[in-house]
Amino acid sequence: MKTKFFLFFLGLLLNIPFCQSQQINDSFFVINIKGAKIYEKPTFKSKTNHNISLGKSILVEKIIPTKEVFEISKNFSLKGSWIKPKGVDGYVFSSDFSMKKPNVFLKHERLKSINFRGESLRETKEKGAYITADSESISIEYEYTFYPNAKETYYSLDGCFYEIVEYRNLTLNEVYHQMISDTREGLESNKFYLLDFVSRSENEIIFQGQLGVDEVYLRIKENGLFEVEITSCT
Repeated sequence: MKTKFFLFFLGLLLNIPFCQSQQINDSFFVINIKGAKIYEKPTFKSKTNHNISLGKSILVEKIIPTKEVFEISKNFSLKGSWIKPKGVDGYVFSSDFSMKKPNVFLKHERLKSINFRGESLRETKEKGAYITADSESISIEYEYTFYPNAKETYYSLDGCFYEIVEYRNLTLNEVYHQMISDTREGLESNKFYLLDFVSRSENEIIFQGQLGVDEVYLRIKENGLFEVEITSCT
């Protein structure tokens, strides 16, 4: 019974709309790296016209509450509202947007990406011990990078590389799209290799990566914090 309650609560938390205070005339910015689809009608069953590009802004004309969700997979979705933007012939779904203007840049000089972490504030290194399943202590070096909205921890062990980022001041939608941007790879700027959903437990969602990314963990922590762990092994 306790497990069912936790899963129910997690489902509610995962599906919190990206902003609880959407207002008419507010400006929102596209944070979906594939762009925000414009639908002829406020439903996912409607035909789509074209996309609004990553980083572009809209001005809200009308907000339409809905029970529809943006489905990432069968067991994971993002909740939101339908928005009628001013000057746009159609509707968009709010999970593709943020009130925060993202820093849009080119990753590998060709892949459009976003940065919600902010500019690096400082970097530090320290020696530490990693305890294996056999209770063996291995000396490793941790590298820390601090940002206005995140703390990044990086280390390598047995041919694998681990990047753990703790986010604050961000919503689940913003963290999810940042995670996709960080792990997205492509052979060309118009080809995408995104994460595949694997499973979800009480406070953790697991994804499978491609092209150098093995597994990605999205964890929901206390006090509005989120953690993303990216594992890459050679």
